[in-house]
Amino acid sequence: MFKSALERVLISVMVFLLLLTILGCSDGARTNTLSGSSNLKVTVKVPKKDTDEATDKIEEEFTVKKVEVSIVNRNNSNDKDSETKEIKGSSSSVSLNFNNLSRGSTYELDIAVKDEDGYIVYEDNDKSTTINGDDNLLTVSFGEEDLTDAKGLVIKLSNLISEVKSGKVFLTPSNGLKTDINIDNKVARFNEISANKYLLEIDLFDSDNNSIYEKTVNDLKILPGRVTQIEYDLAKEKVVNTTWLSTVAPKAPTGLTALATESGILLNWEDNSTNYMIYRGSDKSSKTPLEESTNNYYKDRTAMAGDTYYYWVKAIDKAGLNSELSTKVSATAIPSKYDGVKLHFKDSDAQKAPQIYTWYLNEQEEKIELSGSLEDMETMKSEANDWYVAEFPEIRNINIIFVSGDGRKFEDLHRRENEWWYQEGRWYSYNPDKPAKPEIEFDLEPGSYDSETQLEISISGEDIIETSARFNNQDISLNISGEDVDKTTVLLGDYLKENESGELSVTVVNDIATITKTARFTIGDTDNKKDNTNRDFTFHFKNNNKKVPNIYLWQGKGEAKIEPTGVWPGTPMLEEEDGWYSYSLIDIEVEELNAKINWDSGDTGNIMGIEAGEWWYKDGKFVSKPEIIIDTPAGTYLGTKSITLSIKDNGDKIIDLICEFNGKRIDIVDKADIRLADYLENEETGRLTITASNQIGTVSREVTFTRQDRN
Repeated sequence: MFKSALERVLISVMVFLLLLTILGCSDGARTNTLSGSSNLKVTVKVPKKDTDEATDKIEEEFTVKKVEVSIVNRNNSNDKDSETKEIKGSSSSVSLNFNNLSRGSTYELDIAVKDEDGYIVYEDNDKSTTINGDDNLLTVSFGEEDLTDAKGLVIKLSNLISEVKSGKVFLTPSNGLKTDINIDNKVARFNEISANKYLLEIDLFDSDNNSIYEKTVNDLKILPGRVTQIEYDLAKEKVVNTTWLSTVAPKAPTGLTALATESGILLNWEDNSTNYMIYRGSDKSSKTPLEESTNNYYKDRTAMAGDTYYYWVKAIDKAGLNSELSTKVSATAIPSKYDGVKLHFKDSDAQKAPQIYTWYLNEQEEKIELSGSLEDMETMKSEANDWYVAEFPEIRNINIIFVSGDGRKFEDLHRRENEWWYQEGRWYSYNPDKPAKPEIEFDLEPGSYDSETQLEISISGEDIIETSARFNNQDISLNISGEDVDKTTVLLGDYLKENESGELSVTVVNDIATITKTARFTIGDTDNKKDNTNRDFTFHFKNNNKKVPNIYLWQGKGEAKIEPTGVWPGTPMLEEEDGWYSYSLIDIEVEELNAKINWDSGDTGNIMGIEAGEWWYKDGKFVSKPEIIIDTPAGTYLGTKSITLSIKDNGDKIIDLICEFNGKRIDIVDKADIRLADYLENEETGRLTITASNQIGTVSREVTFTRQDRN
C-alpha cells in the first residue's frame, strides 16, 4: 500500500510539473513569436494653408492633391504593397490601409505627397514600422523642414544692354548662395536650392568691372520638387514671367575617365545633355563644384602637381534639371617639370608693368622676402599678349601679391612648385589664351595665284600631340615651338606647276580633339604677262544718306599719278538695290588702286591699297559673303561626337540661313553644337548642308558623316 501510495504521489507531482512546463512553453511562444497576418493604417498629415504651420507662405503657391505610400518587408522584398489616396477639400490629413502584413516583420515605407501638378512637395524615405498586433497605427506629420528641395532656379535676363560684360546673382537667406551670369546666353542658374522665399540681388558690371546695374527682387518664391524659371526684364526692372518645369531629370553621365596631362587633368565622358557640372574632391567622399561645362570634356588646370584628385560629373538639361552624380574617377597631377615656381600674370589694361611681392616662412618661421619688400617690389618682365612673368628657381612654396599696372592688388595667393598662369582671379597650369581644341588658319583664301605667292599656315592649341600636312600629295613639315601660335610659310610654286591645282590638308591633334582643314589652290597661266597685269576692279558702296556718291581712284602721285576716274571728285557711281552703288574698271593695267568715295555732305576718307577684284564697302570697312565653318572633317565617328557649326556674317547681316542634317532642320544663329547621335542611327550616313546669304552673296557647304559606335 505504502509503495503504491508513494508511486501515486510521485506520478502526480511529475504530471503537475510536466503541465507547468507545457504551459510555460506555450506562454513563452505566445509572447515571443507572432504568427498570421495583420493590418497597418498610415495617417499622413500636411500643413494647412491657413495656419502658421505653412512655410513662410510657400505652401500658398501649391495645393496638395494626393499621397503615395509604398511599403516593403525588410527581410522579404517580394512582400510589398503600395497605395495612393487623394486629399480632398480642406482636409489636412489622409489615411491609407495595408492588410495581410506579416506579423513580427519590419516594413520600410516611402511616402510622397504630390501637388495638383504632380510635383513631390513632401517626402519621407526613411520611415519604418514593425507589425506586432492585429491593428497597427503609424502617423507621419510633415512640416516646414520636410519640404522637398527645388530642382533648380533658372533666371533669364531680357533687355540686357551691350555695356554689360559680366554679372552675378545673389540669394538670401542662403549662406551666401551666388552664381555668375552667362552674359552670352543671358542666363544665371542655381542647380541646387531649397524651397523657400528669397531676396534676389542682380549685379552687373562693365568691361572695367565697374558696377553699372544693381537691383533687388523681393519675395521670390522657389517651389519644391520642380525647376522655377523666371524672366527678369532689366528695362522694366521686374520679373515679367514665372514658369515651372518638368522634374524628369537627365541620366547621370557614363564613361567618365581622367587623364593626367602636362597642362592639367583631362576629363572625358559620354555626351547625354546640354550642360554639365564637374565636382572635385581631395578624397573619395568630399566633393565641391568645380566648374560648369557645355562640352563632354573638361580640363582641370588648377590641379597641384603630385596631388591626387577625385572627380564626379552631373548632367544638367536645358530646364536646369540635375542628374545623379556619375561614378567617381581619380588621377594624380603630373609632377612639375620646372624646378621652382614660375608665375605668369595677365595685365591687359596696365599703363605700366605690374609688380609682384613674394615670401615664405623657413623652418624657424622667419619671413623670407623673395621679391623685395612691399615698398620696393619686383617689376615683372613682359611677355607676349599682355602677359608678364617672374621666376623663383628652387622655391617649393611661396605666398604672392600681384599689383597690376593700374594699382589693383591681388592678395592672399599661394602656389607650390610648378609653372602657373593667373588671369581674372583664376590659376591655370597652362596658358589659358591657347584654345582647348587645335585651330588651323590659312592666310590665303582658296583660289588661283601665281607661283611666287607665299602661303602661311598657322596652328595653335594646347598640348599639341601630333601634326601632319600634305600639299598636292607632298608632305609639309610644320613648325612646332610651343609658342601661342606656330607659323609655317610655303611657296605655292614649290608644290604646284603652272595651271595645276592641288589640295592642301593640315591635321592637328591634341588630347581633346583632332582638327583637319583643307583648301584647294591653283597656279594660273603666267606666260601671258599682258593678261597677268590687266586687272578688273569693281567697287560696291552702300551710302546710308541715299545720296549718289562719286568715286575718285588714283595710283601714285606727281607726274606718275594715274586717275582712271578723272580728277576730283571723280565719277558718279551707278545705283543698285537697297542703297548700294557700284563702279567697275575693266582691263586696267595697274597692280592696285586707292579710292575715296565722296558725296555732297561727306566722304569715306582715303581707302588705300585695293587690289583687283570685287569689293563691298560700308560703314567704314570692307564686307564680304558669309563664311561657314564646320570644325570636323567628313568621316566616321562615334555617336557621341560633337560638331561645332559657326557662321560669320563678315560685316553684312545674314538675311537667309538654312541648315539641315540628314533631312532634319537645325536652328543656328551664329554658332551651334550638334551631336551625331541626334541625327544618325548607328552605321547610318548623312549629309550636313548649310547655306547662308547676305546682301553680298550666298555660300554653301556640304559635309558627309557616318556614325559608327563601338561594338
